[in-house]
Amino acid sequence: MGLTPSGSSDDVREFRDSDEPGIGSTDIRRVVVDNGHRWVHVWVREAGRLHQETRLWIDSVKADPGPEYLVGGYQNSEFFGARVDRFGDRTRPTWRCSGLRMEDDGQDRWVHYKFRQGCVRGPGHIRVHVDSKGNGARDFAPDKSASGNKRFYGWVNRAGRLQQDRAGQLDVGSLTAVNVEDACERLY
Repeated sequence: MGLTPSGSSDDVREFRDSDEPGIGSTDIRRVVVDNGHRWVHVWVREAGRLHQETRLWIDSVKADPGPEYLVGGYQNSEFFGARVDRFGDRTRPTWRCSGLRMEDDGQDRWVHYKFRQGCVRGPGHIRVHVDSKGNGARDFAPDKSASGNKRFYGWVNRAGRLQQDRAGQLDVGSLTAVNVEDACERLY
């Protein structure tokens, strides 16, 4: 799997972010999560190639709201992985995960994150938040709530798993493309 998502399977969810004029090249348009048995791939498509930094926040434990991991980096440069307790956490101990990768070559509009399923704690489902900045602009996906808080997209189960949350609602598992955000609003 390379910088662009390919194929679809039961563990792939695609989230679309609205076009936000005026943000420029940092405007995030799509986030695709492939939560496979052994590997997790997350692709982020931005409007242009001039973004400077892109960060992926990962939540893997429903009982512990907020992110547990952060992966970030700069185009054509180094990247880092950190364990976090919340958005904005400055402690950031290193996240030790063999196979952790971030690819952003500046040649296309996709940023690709890849890590082993065994690197995240929890039963295998994840949800993500992405932010990007560059040229004095910043974008968040999904967009911040009306109160200004960062939010996550819906949960993506590991391949072939269907689980129930504490309220007894079924996790949607995997949906593709168009109605994902509507389904997430109904379930969560």
